[in-house]
Amino acid sequence: MRVHLQNDASAERFAKQLLNIGNGKMTIDPTSQCITLPTSFCTLTSSKEELIQKDFPNIAQNYRNLQWLSERAILAAKNIDVNDINFCVQNWVPGEERTYTSIDTVLNEDEAVNYPTEFLNCLDLPGFPPHVLQLKTGVPIILLRNINPPKLCNGTRLSVKTMMNNIIEATILNGKFKGQDVLLPRIPLFPPDLPFEFKRLQFPVRTAFSMTINKAQGQSLKVCGLNLEVPCFSHGQLYVASSRVGNPSNLYVYTPDKTGTYTCNSSNGLFRYLQLQQFQWFIQVPTPATVPMVYAGTYTCNSSNGLCRIFQGLISTLQLVKKLDRYPFRKKKRKIDSVEQEEKTMNIKKEAVTQVGSFFVQHLPRNPSMFSGEGVEDPRSWLKEYERVAKHNQWDETLCLANVYFYLTGTALKWYENNEESIQTWTEFMSQLENYLEKMKAQDCELRKYSKLAHN
Repeated sequence: MRVHLQNDASAERFAKQLLNIGNGKMTIDPTSQCITLPTSFCTLTSSKEELIQKDFPNIAQNYRNLQWLSERAILAAKNIDVNDINFCVQNWVPGEERTYTSIDTVLNEDEAVNYPTEFLNCLDLPGFPPHVLQLKTGVPIILLRNINPPKLCNGTRLSVKTMMNNIIEATILNGKFKGQDVLLPRIPLFPPDLPFEFKRLQFPVRTAFSMTINKAQGQSLKVCGLNLEVPCFSHGQLYVASSRVGNPSNLYVYTPDKTGTYTCNSSNGLFRYLQLQQFQWFIQVPTPATVPMVYAGTYTCNSSNGLCRIFQGLISTLQLVKKLDRYPFRKKKRKIDSVEQEEKTMNIKKEAVTQVGSFFVQHLPRNPSMFSGEGVEDPRSWLKEYERVAKHNQWDETLCLANVYFYLTGTALKWYENNEESIQTWTEFMSQLENYLEKMKAQDCELRKYSKLAHN
């Protein structure tokens, strides 16, 4: 659109270069797996300090200008680089710095000894506010949770206006509600994917002079800095970072060698190599009939969400590898006798990919709901649901018993932990669970009966 409306030749060239990066068509050095950024693609900086100066010129005078502040940010691949840049830029902003410390507690009192407060305070998790949050008036911040959609959503950028003990007043920098003042409270936050449960009471924000490339998706900037000290995970991530701006003159990049040569961990050649290795692993499976055993045995792990992502990624890989004309399957030490033999090999690989890929699509794993045995929960209906999921996932009785631990919580989990050694089969588990919960209900009825008599 910019090319046609403004007749901007540089924007047209920039758009084509972005597409080449996104599609993995940039020229790659076969020995170092590096790509060289074109000189017309961006402005290279010689140091991280110069990158900050280019992106935030005269910040001591301009940080109060909300329009100026909302148009710029520095992107990096990892949180550690983002935190370093935010610390440097905030030191250049005048004013008194205020520190907010979080209150971290373990939800299970029995585990409090194993996870002391000092340990919880040192956890700095992605997408989670830090234990020590240091802010100044006028600095940009980014919201990490949905508080009041659509006004206050995860990813909304704001500017700190007033700081109080338990409230931060801030001004929205982007979106439909730009310019409106809002109040941000401390809220309890519960991090996922940890072996224990803990709560952090903190403001759900981070400083946003710099942000990760993943967090910047959907953000539109006028001036963008890109710190490539740590390589991007893939050429797609580099495309996301570079496409935040529409003009190459407003894109500033810092690379370690200062020449624009940039190593991408999943650059086109290496990315194809990884896909090829995954593909070869799958075609080594003799027949699709053996895949369920591998699949079922792998799934006996307390990381169902992570494994689902892995399987989804493998399915995507299989779908990509179907386009065999784009991937070099010939190994260095392997000799192809004839064109007919090569074509025959390619057809066999195509058939293997189709069979295994279709199996995984049809048998994507499912998760039963959690069961606590408390309140109005019916154990019989939950056991029926669990068996339906087990049948879909092709679990036998041994796997049903092995996996059930990960879907129990509360009273049911404590009971199972106390009786796990005595339960040998899935049938014993079902009968003993129902008997235990019936006894618990009978005891509750008796207690309520006696409490009513005592009250009367």
